[in-house]
Amino acid sequence: MRISREATFVTETAGAVGFEVRDVTMPKRDGGVQAGNTPVTVSVVITNYNYGRYLSSSIESAREADEIIVVDDGSTDGSQELIKAFSGIVAVLKPNAGHVSAVNAGFAASHGDMVIFLDADDCLGKDTIAAVKAAWKPGLSKIQWGLRGMNDDETPTGGIFPHFNGRHTPDWCREEMRRQHWYVAPPTSGNAWSRSFLEWVMPLPRIGSTSYQELDDYMHVLAPHVGDVISLPGVYGQYRVHEGQMTSVGRFSEDRLEMEAKFEALRYEAVSDFLVRHGFSRLDPLRWSQHTLKRLFMIRLGRSPERVWPLLPRHISATLSQDTGWDSKLKNIIGGLLLVIPSQSLAAWLAKAKYGRYDH
Repeated sequence: MRISREATFVTETAGAVGFEVRDVTMPKRDGGVQAGNTPVTVSVVITNYNYGRYLSSSIESAREADEIIVVDDGSTDGSQELIKAFSGIVAVLKPNAGHVSAVNAGFAASHGDMVIFLDADDCLGKDTIAAVKAAWKPGLSKIQWGLRGMNDDETPTGGIFPHFNGRHTPDWCREEMRRQHWYVAPPTSGNAWSRSFLEWVMPLPRIGSTSYQELDDYMHVLAPHVGDVISLPGVYGQYRVHEGQMTSVGRFSEDRLEMEAKFEALRYEAVSDFLVRHGFSRLDPLRWSQHTLKRLFMIRLGRSPERVWPLLPRHISATLSQDTGWDSKLKNIIGGLLLVIPSQSLAAWLAKAKYGRYDH
């Protein structure tokens, strides 16, 4: 038995204005087993657009799942013929309409109690499904884990993101949301979402004209409002770094930085609109220091009509509240203070130094 869309909500105000926790009535389960001794099931939804060369690795990495759904978003590289040749999967072949459309279609075709949206160029670890089932508990919104970077040929890049450990508890996540309306979370392939949460937020809206962050960031900030976010220590997947990637990995440009700053503001607006419709308070993007710094850069690069001085105190306040060491906080504050200098060339140099590549 799964939660219905008419579930009862019990409100509990949690700390600072702007973030509230609500407990969603969920079916009682114990140790990864539903009422009636039915095991918790996991669906993996693989979304693909012209990544046919990676499909075999992605699909095979998900074989331990109870259900594999492969959604092709109108590929032109022969992916659909490849998908038809695989056994043991559900194929959803659709015209091209973007990543969010593919995610919505994949969820509509799924049946699992937990759902992982796996990008076709990424892979799950051999123990991922078992770890998700073992970590399941009543009242969660999602389970997240670290991803290891890999090159196009699947050799490790050496990078791991995020680094979760024992201190990254559901209470840690809620505290981060109270303080800065954000928390550390992995890209798409590092999350397993509870069906009850997905039934609340789906279908996902399209925000602006950008791509993958519509899924990642929109759902990340909604999840702690209605359930626990469980962070697994260790690495349970691989995140492919390659040219032509649709995510935030890519070469720096001022145009890209401007696009991301504008999209972040649009995303917070869309999230806030959703929350208000469901009786929550709006979120404030200026509590997130990564966003305030980007907006300061946009001012000095001549791409925003905002002024530095009203924004700088908010940036310093947001930085002081972030969950990092003092060395990182000082770097972020100094970066903001340097942007007081009215020099576009200095701002361009600093931006390239900080955002030279978006690799994790």
